[in-house]
Amino acid sequence: MKHHLVIKNVLKSTVIQTFQEQLAAVSFNNDYNLYPTEKESAGYSNEKKNITVGYSKEVEMSDDKLESVWDLVKDIIQEKIGIVYPTYGVFNESETPLREHVDVIQNQKDHAMNPAYTVIIPLDSNIKCHTVAWDVFGKFPLKSTEQTVFGNTDYVHTLLDKKLLTHCNKKVFKWGKPYFYEWVVGDIICIKRNIVHASDNFMVDDPDAVKRSILMLTRYNKV
Repeated sequence: MKHHLVIKNVLKSTVIQTFQEQLAAVSFNNDYNLYPTEKESAGYSNEKKNITVGYSKEVEMSDDKLESVWDLVKDIIQEKIGIVYPTYGVFNESETPLREHVDVIQNQKDHAMNPAYTVIIPLDSNIKCHTVAWDVFGKFPLKSTEQTVFGNTDYVHTLLDKKLLTHCNKKVFKWGKPYFYEWVVGDIICIKRNIVHASDNFMVDDPDAVKRSILMLTRYNKV
């Protein structure tokens, strides 16, 4: 199976509408740190002055809600990545970009259950934005000696690459080609949880940029 991919234009309009209605009903009153980043990135900036830190609001789905959402997409997803099971699901509203990280963390309840893929379902954004992945395995927290690059590092970054990665550590430019998966409503983005990924710097041209999605973490082992 591919380590990261986008399943393009696969959601029916009725499913998209259902998800967007569920999103609209969510009240993002609290910050929910389901996807913690490096310790030094734990702070937030409500005024968006520090774009190196991912500021987002997340509302965790109940088990019943997660199951109902998963039922609408699981056949599409499992056709591409094999049999996986959802562990967590959140409605997400991101206001600043998240830098390079992995989604396999020791204190997660499914850490011993063979973590599989992070699933991203874009639902709304007021700017063009992407999720970025590298051909790199990582461990949490990311440290300079804990990444394994398995792709070709012979890549010349474009000016646009550099612009969209200004919030990331400069070490990402040693990892070869960054794969930019544009957020398109109707697509589903899947990234193995131990693959290093980030958002792009979606607010670089617009400090008021916001994007919203459904995020799910999956595992290989059934309960």
